[in-house]
Amino acid sequence: MRSHTAAPENRPAPAQRPTPFHRLATLHPAWARWHKPLLTLAAAFIAYLVLISVVLVLTILVLALVPGRNVALGVASGDPTSPLDVTLALAMGATWVPAGLIGVRFGGWRPLGTLLSVAGRMRRELLGAYGAWGAGMGAVVVAVAAVAGALSGAGGGAGSGASVPQLLLVAVVVLVLAPLQAIGLELTLRGAVLQAIGTWLRAPLLPILAATAVVLIGRALTAAVVLPALALGLAAAVLAWKSGGLELPIVLTATVMIASHLVSAVGAG
Repeated sequence: MRSHTAAPENRPAPAQRPTPFHRLATLHPAWARWHKPLLTLAAAFIAYLVLISVVLVLTILVLALVPGRNVALGVASGDPTSPLDVTLALAMGATWVPAGLIGVRFGGWRPLGTLLSVAGRMRRELLGAYGAWGAGMGAVVVAVAAVAGALSGAGGGAGSGASVPQLLLVAVVVLVLAPLQAIGLELTLRGAVLQAIGTWLRAPLLPILAATAVVLIGRALTAAVVLPALALGLAAAVLAWKSGGLELPIVLTATVMIASHLVSAVGAG
């Protein structure tokens, strides 16, 4: 007689919850060993130090060939209207791209796709659907920075009198290199940090806070710097966790980088 009760093996298996973005490094036991997050971050940081050293040495060599150029001032002045200074700053930030990839691939010894999203790749369809929203959030962060700067009295000095061609060159440099810097920052300081802490902790709160606080390293602890940096870091970390990848955080950070550099150049010029 045929039983009215389905056999256990014929019952549909309960749906498994997808692995969240901050836990992707736990998909394989070899990736989730306790020391792998430390190796990942250490390899990324060492690679970054080596790469920025190369950038600085090449910059000094180029400046040494330019007659009448003060090498020390050219490297350290940080003039937002100087194409050289802006290029150097953005190029150093862009070195986080290879540094993060090296950290994940050779430190964590896992596929690079796990650093990008839960799909193991860059989800272009997500960019098309929500990219404008991420850019809008970036504009809000820039507005927060402008308000914080106005309240603290920063940026009240006289302009440097930069020429229009000089400002246009700065704009071209920013449009080319700022997205690369944004990709590097999100890959390494957001994605790698989130997944490193997420290897040890299942709950997302502490990984998100760590990926937020890391942006303060090396920054001046003033309201004009801390408030927008934390706003951007927290928004990007939450976006990465909720969306399951770095696509929207990259759009957000790129918008902030481009807008802030252009506003600084125009304001100082």
